[in-house]
Amino acid sequence: MNCNIISIDCARLCRYFGAKGRLFILALLLLATLPAQHGYAQPKKPQGVDVNSSDGTTTIKADPNQTIQGALKEQKEKRLTKTKDPNKAGWLGMRMQDLTSRFNRYFNAKLRYTEGVMRLTQEHKDNYDDVLPVYVFKNGDGTSISSNLDETVKKASLAIQLKPNSKWVDDCYLLIGQSYYLKGDKESASSSFQYITKNFSKNIRKLPKKQLKQAAKKEQVKEKEDLKKQREETQKEKKELAAEKKKQAEKDKKEREKTREQKKKELEKSKKERQKELAQKKKQREKEKKQREKERAKAQKAKKKGKPAPQSKSKTSNTGKKTDDDKEVKTEAKPADTQPPLKDESKEESNKTEEDNNAADKNKKEAEKDKTETIETAEEDTTALAGIGLIAEEEAKGSAGGGFMQHKPARYDAMIWLARTYIEKEWYSEAAQIIKIAKEDRRFPKKKLADLATLEAHYYLTRQDWDQAKVALQSAIKATKSKKNKARLYFILAQLNNRDGNYAAALSSFKKVLKSKPPFDMEFQAQLNIAQAKMRSGAYTPEQAIAALEKLTKENKYADVTDQIYFTMAEISIENGNMEQANAFLSESAKNSTSNKDQKGLSYLKLADLNYDLERYVQASVYYDSTLALLPKSFAKYNDIANRRSVLSELVEHLNTIALQDSLQRIAKMPDAARRAYLENVILQLEEAAAKKQAEEEAKQAAANTATPAGANPETGNWYFYNETARANGFNDFNQRWGIRPLVDNWRLNSKISGVIATTPADTSATSISALMDKAGKGALSVDDLLKQLPLTPQALAASDTLIANALFAVGMAYRNRLNNLPKASETFDDLLRRYPDSQYSPQVHYTQYLIAKAAPDLQKANQHKNQLLQKYPETTYAKLVQDANYLQALNEKERQLEQYYEQTYAYYKQENFDQVKKRSQEVNSLFETNSLQPKFDLLNALITGHTQDKAAYIAALKDIVKKYPNDEVKTKAQEILQYIDTGSAATPAVAGSAEGTSPYTFQAAAKQYLVVSFTTYSQQITALTSNLSNFNGSNFSVDKLKVNQMLLDPQTQVVLVKEFADVEKGMMYYRTLQQNESTVFAGMDTGYRYFLISKANFTEYFKRKDSDAYYQFFTQNYK
Repeated sequence: MNCNIISIDCARLCRYFGAKGRLFILALLLLATLPAQHGYAQPKKPQGVDVNSSDGTTTIKADPNQTIQGALKEQKEKRLTKTKDPNKAGWLGMRMQDLTSRFNRYFNAKLRYTEGVMRLTQEHKDNYDDVLPVYVFKNGDGTSISSNLDETVKKASLAIQLKPNSKWVDDCYLLIGQSYYLKGDKESASSSFQYITKNFSKNIRKLPKKQLKQAAKKEQVKEKEDLKKQREETQKEKKELAAEKKKQAEKDKKEREKTREQKKKELEKSKKERQKELAQKKKQREKEKKQREKERAKAQKAKKKGKPAPQSKSKTSNTGKKTDDDKEVKTEAKPADTQPPLKDESKEESNKTEEDNNAADKNKKEAEKDKTETIETAEEDTTALAGIGLIAEEEAKGSAGGGFMQHKPARYDAMIWLARTYIEKEWYSEAAQIIKIAKEDRRFPKKKLADLATLEAHYYLTRQDWDQAKVALQSAIKATKSKKNKARLYFILAQLNNRDGNYAAALSSFKKVLKSKPPFDMEFQAQLNIAQAKMRSGAYTPEQAIAALEKLTKENKYADVTDQIYFTMAEISIENGNMEQANAFLSESAKNSTSNKDQKGLSYLKLADLNYDLERYVQASVYYDSTLALLPKSFAKYNDIANRRSVLSELVEHLNTIALQDSLQRIAKMPDAARRAYLENVILQLEEAAAKKQAEEEAKQAAANTATPAGANPETGNWYFYNETARANGFNDFNQRWGIRPLVDNWRLNSKISGVIATTPADTSATSISALMDKAGKGALSVDDLLKQLPLTPQALAASDTLIANALFAVGMAYRNRLNNLPKASETFDDLLRRYPDSQYSPQVHYTQYLIAKAAPDLQKANQHKNQLLQKYPETTYAKLVQDANYLQALNEKERQLEQYYEQTYAYYKQENFDQVKKRSQEVNSLFETNSLQPKFDLLNALITGHTQDKAAYIAALKDIVKKYPNDEVKTKAQEILQYIDTGSAATPAVAGSAEGTSPYTFQAAAKQYLVVSFTTYSQQITALTSNLSNFNGSNFSVDKLKVNQMLLDPQTQVVLVKEFADVEKGMMYYRTLQQNESTVFAGMDTGYRYFLISKANFTEYFKRKDSDAYYQFFTQNYK
């Protein structure tokens, strides 16, 4: 009998299945040696081999031209060349396809995918400042493991091609879809998942097309009928439930009304009884009073007769204790008309009435509570019914049968991944439909219910439906067995409860996070949140919460995250209004941020915001500077921070100008002797600073002279700059003490000397300070040199006043328009009017003060500024604005008419009707009182000169524009045209605001795209770049089969072309990945470069125009 040679990695299989599976594998291999059936022909006997039929043994004939190795080789070649149809294989052949597919290519593809995902997991860092996502990864997060994903797609695709009828084909498609999902290719991912759900619903193996078509049609009809039936049942259940709820609500309402009536009757009855009791007591008191008066009269009568007073009937009790009457007798000394102190019955009655009112209020609250409970009970009933349905479905689903070779369909995983892809594409209704189908599928595996509930939570979190998300999270927690996954779900649930103000529930969830043995980061964040939740729920006071967090700072395992603990303590202080304490904690947080650059940036940001809210704008500006130096540009609020820093920097600059000029004027007004003494002190400080600087430089020089000798190991040397540990420690020490500072020479000395001259930091340049120190160090700095800096003459004093007035106006406008701090703005403008009442800004300042006071409202102050404006500046625009509310609207209308006039004039220019342009340019000033567009009209006339006169006249006209309008945008346009003329280009730039600025390029998102790399000058490294791009494509986009070409737009203009991408989305995915690897791909470039995407149609236009600048502007505006 001939033997089929089967190549199976038995060792791998045995390791995978263990001892129980080894017997099965051996039996399978023995069966495999039998002759193949169902389409597998027995191999022909090779020459030189004979079979002894009597005993079944194989013998080899002696043949000098035939060897054993030759026979085996021939047999192998024939077997390899023989084509077999895998779809016609028998039972054993099918099992062999399953075995080889699973443990060869699918196994390797899965291994590569798992390796990549593990690497992503290690690199991932959660942002605990926001609600955590349910899934660690989202679409497009796998760019860093693109080589693993490409290998996964290759190997899985090969498994499908070679073993198309294997049971593991659906798993291979699932791997392909998952890889595309992580790469960011949502279309390819969704196509793979859809293919699985449509073609592998019941039968894993492929069926004939006709049979598949019939089965699919039958399945569709059945699904439609089931869906219709289900909708009818759902509607019926809803109606029944609504009717039952309504009936129950009416019943409960009647019972509550009946209860309230009974309580009301009881209250009235008890009130009558109390009134009757009080009347009886009053009657008894009157009777007792008469008795006492009678006894007193008898006692007085007996006293007059000299007889002893008769004993009162109620003098003492049998027990010897005083009775109430004894107490009454003791009050005889009081006037007769004064009633003795009795029990305050009126007070008792008042208390009873108050109790009645409280009881009534209590009944009212109970009625409202009953109403609320009725609604909540109805909602709980609905949830319970839904839960019962879900449990019934779960019980009906069951799990797949056992066996170590048992295959579990990938359809259910594909449904979950397809829904995730739809959520990423924002196809929410489609995703919801898939979730609904999965929940209603009785065959859905129980082991996948946790994944389904997690998916539902992800759906609601993405939609920001927080209430439904919490319900789904609770379901997911119940179904999830993995403690790690449970910890994440508990943490998200706690965050949502925190968000809703349900701090007790949040506290409970955070504690469950700790019990689930989470990763260190999550455990630490849970500890921080527990302290905050306890304070917010009332279990801790703010002091206790801070004390609990302080204990964490003393634990060694939290040594690297102490900065975050102090940050949380600061948040607690801010929440309780203790801003100074918060400021101290934030400073401590920044000081302890030695390795976490992002946390240090957040601490500085919080410090900046805190000082900004407290209107400490100078300090806030400094902290915003440090924030921008630390946080990455990808930070969510980076642009907002940069804008605020820009506003504050400008504000601080003007404040420093005011402080400096005030300080200089203060010194100038000193008596001569005091002024000279003050300046001599300044010189002494400058000389000390110079001496210190020289000492530091000498120390640096000495350190340089003792540098590590050549050949020595710099890591073990003592020189600071060769010792990495010393450098790192020194850097951290510097930042802890001084914060993040820009690289400016003599920054500390500059600050010190500026403080000598001004009371606050002044705008003193490093160059002037350095020059003064150099001069002081040489002993050449005199008092006269410093006197030159002071405004001692009337002209210098006037110039200083002008600087102060300008700065005050700028500060006031910044407060009003950019910081929206109207009180500060009004205060600054008052200061300006007080110090300089007749400055050039007075009309505008009065008008602005009028508007601020009117909005306050402070009508008295508003009228005061209005009267000042009308009396002193009646002809100004501001005076007309306070008189006529429609004046501004009229001005705007005139401006609009002027713009239309200009557009029509420009249209004549485009039509080359130059006479009409000249005529309209001459008439514009007579038609409009104010002409703000005069520079543009003059530029049009200059352009006409270029068309109608020689080059020299054209250049002269353009130069006249540059000279005449130095601060207008037409200057820039004229200079650009002059530059074009000098370089010999025939192109003419568009006029500002004209239609000529329309781009010749069009944006088409679905069009095929190229990536173009352009250079500023001719590059010698273009070949190396081409090679780098090819390597980059092979590592990250090998599946896309991209091509890299060099091209010349003209003899001196090179470009590199990468093509092609199916659409803008795939092109931008490549563009962003290239950005992340730019330092590697473009390493060693000898010239400037930039790269951009361009469509095939636009590339044709780009090739004609060769205008990289214009196209790059179009690219940045349209490609996001």
